[in-house]
Amino acid sequence: MYLIRNGSESIEDQIANAPEGYPDGIGEAAFHMDVWDSAVAKLVSDGMVNPEKVGIIGFSRSGWYTEFILSHSKTRYRAATVAENVQYSLGEYWLLHSDSTIRGWETIYGGPPYGATLPNWLRYSISFNIDKIHTPLLMEEMGYGITDDNEQTPPLNLMQNYELFTGLNRLGRAVELYYYPYEQHQPDHPQARLESLQRNLDWYSFWLLGSEREMPADREQYDRWRLFRLRSDKSGTIPP
Repeated sequence: MYLIRNGSESIEDQIANAPEGYPDGIGEAAFHMDVWDSAVAKLVSDGMVNPEKVGIIGFSRSGWYTEFILSHSKTRYRAATVAENVQYSLGEYWLLHSDSTIRGWETIYGGPPYGATLPNWLRYSISFNIDKIHTPLLMEEMGYGITDDNEQTPPLNLMQNYELFTGLNRLGRAVELYYYPYEQHQPDHPQARLESLQRNLDWYSFWLLGSEREMPADREQYDRWRLFRLRSDKSGTIPP
């Protein structure tokens, strides 16, 4: 399932139609969680979808919805991708450090991550809910021409993803992060687009179908993924 924004609803309408109990802009993500929970439940009840083989992909803003869904939804997705997305994380709030970022992020949570509105951040920000993500997650980030060739000064837009990536790594969860240094918001160069498409196809084939492609370009990817799966099976990090 590919998560996209509902073109027939404005963000204001989505917030207005969100399930009750969510503060300020969080209702936007909650709206999409409700829509996709309902869609999966309907397809499962109609016998069209195996609930053990449902994945989800979010690109750009819908990547935020996907991360919110993975950390808050009752639906258990078995594989996921987020690509070139905003996270509304505490790390972004600090790293970007601009008036527009501060205003935008505080609009989502109703205020700053301090004082009276801190509980909103603690409850809904991905920064404080990484432990709730059990779904194997593929992350993709574009570089806008900035290469990642200096360990001391990684690109800012890549650093913004380290909070989630490092957190999931620390918890032993299945996660991989890929950086496309010469792409603009999405892979447009043919080689980069092919690599992204093949990488996602391999990811979902492995986690949803248990299949492996012969002779992958990255010869070690299945070794890593099998180890992820073994750790998940032993620790029970992928819920039944």
